Amino acid sequence: MESKINRHLTLIPVILVSLYYCLVSATPQHGHNVTAVDLAASGIDLRRAESLRSFAQYIGPLMSLMETLSEDEKVILVAHSLGGLAISKAMDIFHDKIHMAIFVTALMPSLAFNFTILSQGDVELAELLVRPQRLFSNENIYTSLVLTPERFGSVNRIFVLSDKDRTLVKEFQLWMIKNNPPNHVEHIQDSDHMVMISKPDLGDYLLSLAKKFA
Repeated sequence: MESKINRHLTLIPVILVSLYYCLVSATPQHGHNVTAVDLAASGIDLRRAESLRSFAQYIGPLMSLMETLSEDEKVILVAHSLGGLAISKAMDIFHDKIHMAIFVTALMPSLAFNFTILSQGDVELAELLVRPQRLFSNENIYTSLVLTPERFGSVNRIFVLSDKDRTLVKEFQLWMIKNNPPNHVEHIQDSDHMVMISKPDLGDYLLSLAKKFA
């Protein structure tokens, strides 16, 4: 018998967890459980950014959450911006617990991704962060984020493209899509990097995707 998929949306907020409040409060009435995760030194996580020593430590809260899932439970991971790197690592380690991953104008690495091109984007993103964040070196991320085709590559991916994003500009988003084609691309018109603010109906988009690809 096919295992039942628990449509549990796990949101990975990069800047403020409150930005996802509308999603956390709205989706349960549509049959979804929602968990908002703060990565280390982000949102209400009390650690200071300068105390972090590695990318692995930064994404630790997500890894810990994934370890608590039961064997027959599958989740839908949703990430924004740098959170794309976090869920990519989770996809490789916990591929059998993930129904699909949604990258909301998020970094979407491929098996042959060159992290050296991210330097300028990291700088621009840092200017947007409400709390100071430790931006790890390309080498640290590269060595921590080893992806495999049989694990990371087995998880369905959806990319939400924001056409007026000035942090991960449209051209860069299209470059990621071209070099690592997802299963589906959802194009949101007239939205900027903070899609959840410029398009408050983002939750409706996510619910539609969850239903479409269930």
